[in-house]
Amino acid sequence: MLRKTTRFMALVAAGLAFSATALAADVLIEAENFNAQGGGNVAKVTDRPATSGGAALMNFDNEGHWLEWKIDVPEDGNYAVTLRYAGGRKWNVFREVQIDGKVPNSAFAKVTLPTTGGFGRAEGEWKDMVVVGSDGKAAMVALTKGTHVLRITNLGGEGGASGSANLDLIKLSTL
Repeated sequence: MLRKTTRFMALVAAGLAFSATALAADVLIEAENFNAQGGGNVAKVTDRPATSGGAALMNFDNEGHWLEWKIDVPEDGNYAVTLRYAGGRKWNVFREVQIDGKVPNSAFAKVTLPTTGGFGRAEGEWKDMVVVGSDGKAAMVALTKGTHVLRITNLGGEGGASGSANLDLIKLSTL
């Protein structure tokens, strides 16, 4: 297990795609494998470097646009949420994260995605961001073993600007 964890940490530190063998309790959700959407239409792209699984989503631009994934949680526990995204706007954009129709805690009501310098056309434009609380620590979500529905809604950008950000991966992990 230590070797897998060390390998995972090295990949994250290098800004590379997540390893599917990272940790036993991790849940890796490829963004392009969403189950439903409303308020817009995303496009799957395969021409972006350093994406997990070789694909990502673009056109997640409109305020109110939401995406949903059915996720299978392997065991009861408290999970941190990491978003792998690329955002080329010069302003912050915002997302709301819900699980099973509810915002788990205040940290997920308005998640800020700072610009990454581009929309993922270069490796360095992808960012792995752990959702944190007001204390600066990972905001944890209590989940039970079984199937859950994860929804991410575009809340727009600063000053009513576009909320454009491309999404590659969502990771739930026990810390």
